[in-house]
Amino acid sequence: MDDSNTPQANQDNPIEEIRSSFRDQLSDSISTIENLGRTIDAATLFVAVFSNMCFGPAEHMTEGTYGTVPVKVELLSYYLYPFFGVSDNRKITPFHVNACLEALDKLHVAYMWTEGFMTEPKKPDSPIDGIVEKVRARAMTIRGSAYPEQTREEIISIQGKFEDWFVSRLGIGPTRACDILYAITESQEEKYNNFVGVFKENAKRYDAQWKEAKKKWMRKKSEEKPEILQILGKRKTAWLFGYFERLNQLAPDILPVARTELNMDLPPSLEEWQGLKGLIGLTKAGREQMINPLGVREKNLFFLPDNKVLLADISHSLDLIWDSFERVARGNQEFYDKRYQRQKAQWLEDRVADHLLKLFPSDRVFRRLDYPNPERSDASTAELDLAVDWGPFLILIEAKARQFRMESQLGDAGRLRTDIRSNIEDAFQQARRAANYITVSTAPEFIERDTGRSLVIRKNGIRRIYMITVSQHHLSGLATELASLKDLGLFKDGEYPLAISECDLDIVTELCDGPDIFLHYIERRLEIQKESIEIIADELDFFGAYLDCRLQASRIWARDGDSFNLVCLSGYTDKFDRWIMYKRHEIDTPPAIGLSVPNEILQVLKELRARDDDGARWIAFALLDMSDNKLGGIAKAFRELREAELTPGMFRRLVHKDGDTVISFTASLDLPPTMLRERNAVRVQVEKYKHKAFKSIGFGIMVLDKKRLFDCAAYAEGPWNYDEKFEKVIEAEPPCVLAPGQKLPSIKATCPCGSGKKFKDCCLSKYPI
Repeated sequence: MDDSNTPQANQDNPIEEIRSSFRDQLSDSISTIENLGRTIDAATLFVAVFSNMCFGPAEHMTEGTYGTVPVKVELLSYYLYPFFGVSDNRKITPFHVNACLEALDKLHVAYMWTEGFMTEPKKPDSPIDGIVEKVRARAMTIRGSAYPEQTREEIISIQGKFEDWFVSRLGIGPTRACDILYAITESQEEKYNNFVGVFKENAKRYDAQWKEAKKKWMRKKSEEKPEILQILGKRKTAWLFGYFERLNQLAPDILPVARTELNMDLPPSLEEWQGLKGLIGLTKAGREQMINPLGVREKNLFFLPDNKVLLADISHSLDLIWDSFERVARGNQEFYDKRYQRQKAQWLEDRVADHLLKLFPSDRVFRRLDYPNPERSDASTAELDLAVDWGPFLILIEAKARQFRMESQLGDAGRLRTDIRSNIEDAFQQARRAANYITVSTAPEFIERDTGRSLVIRKNGIRRIYMITVSQHHLSGLATELASLKDLGLFKDGEYPLAISECDLDIVTELCDGPDIFLHYIERRLEIQKESIEIIADELDFFGAYLDCRLQASRIWARDGDSFNLVCLSGYTDKFDRWIMYKRHEIDTPPAIGLSVPNEILQVLKELRARDDDGARWIAFALLDMSDNKLGGIAKAFRELREAELTPGMFRRLVHKDGDTVISFTASLDLPPTMLRERNAVRVQVEKYKHKAFKSIGFGIMVLDKKRLFDCAAYAEGPWNYDEKFEKVIEAEPPCVLAPGQKLPSIKATCPCGSGKKFKDCCLSKYPI
């Protein structure tokens, strides 16, 4: 006898007990919604509940409540559509709507836990099943792979090139489908906005009634509390009740959009309307063919019995449009291979190049590069999609316009492994082949196929080689968690690229202040892949966190006294949402987006950026790698030296040390710049030796030069070795002289030179006492 569902079995298995509780909640919630669909007109109820979730006063439409709306609308449609036409009672009150909303909230939670987060593993404690479950849960909860502007551009630029081909098969083309969806969204918003005043008037009426009832009852509390106060306990509740009462009454008649109502120069034909319905439209007949709510995920344009429509999430609708036309294209293998796939690949490569050109000059960005194949002994060549030579950095990029199938996202481990390999690992191996060629070749050279330009790699000048793989679409969060894919048999050697989608690369490069920040972001993202704890975040959350704290472990997951094995970064994308809203003219003030470091550091980076030499770029990179405390100290040093009263004919110097890096500052009031530059170069070497540092950076400051924060910068790097010459230089250094107004630190204080030693054990002997 199977006793897995007995009370004793549940007590022995807490997970099963939780599952059982959610299954009961799921069943009860479905019953509530279905009973409402039997007693009142289901189509009218659907529109009313839809309008409550998707429209409303600003204080009601918060980000926290709207994030789950698309999935809730799908669940609502799945359970209400079968009851369309069952009842003709169209008198819906806010109580009906609230009952449906409450049941829908419980249904959503129960559905996620029973179907998304707690699926039965095929093998006990299987890591592979854990990955599959994570991807499946994301596919069930997340809608919209990019901002709609980005997806629309992609559809029009790729699929729109074959508009006539698709029209001949579907009655509608990709470009027209996008235009119609945008027109539906605009029509819904216009219809709603036209009646906002009516909704508010009704809200004010209830607000006045509530205040009057409260006033009278406060004078005579001995009497029974008025009914309005019993039902609507708070004044704000009364206002919202009045608002949504009128919205519920009018929404079914005013919000749904008819084909003939769209404000378009060329309204959609009946054939186009039917074509769009066939692609992503949900109808009652279509719903009856579905076996679970995930079917609605692919049909989110909601057709009502009168053939009018509602659209909840245009971002997801555009994703569905892309997927629909993609499937049709794949149905004709010759067209797909010879025309469609080539257009996809060309578009993606062009876009990646465009994004890189936002940060790097055109003569440093190379495309379609041929080079001798290091894996073959013959004279064959291999190809690299793109490269950026920005000494001392080299970026090798592969772009893959491969499909990420829905079956992969919904639980098929085999397809998931294949799709990840074709979108990331294969591209990574191709980029790594190019890196291997650089390693084994004495004079590595790449030739740009279209122009014949030569990219000759100066091996002794390269300090970092980064490999980036760019996928056409998001990969369900896996691109930021490559270390977890070892259980799928991928990335077994523990080396990873920066795997990023085209749409995220678009935003990251748009909002980076310069190449140095972009390169350091790559560095930090790759380091995070090797962390011992699991860090979950989308790319834009990672980038937002980087701008905030440069992804420093001490700021996020390595704080004193705290211990974590999993960290989830969220909320960092809000600034990018507001940025998009500003670009759409939905808000008047743009958000402040930039690297959060002291202003003096931003000025230093800007000045280094303007200097076309490898040393300046490497100095900028080293600064970005420093802690907040050290950057604060460097900023303070710049301020103090520029504001100090320097002695004419003398140099003033300061030193800071951060780990294996020492920073020295040499300032002059009136000495020639050539002398300052020579002195600064010497100090870099001396301080590196003195502090036994691996890296040494020196800034020379001309205090009277108000145009530039510093005049010169120098850099030295390498392991420390005993050197008698430097020992003599340090021994022969003249005594230090205190600046006017300064006092010596106590002998037990940390030495101001930055060595980290006590003053008595370091520089005390250099000050005449």
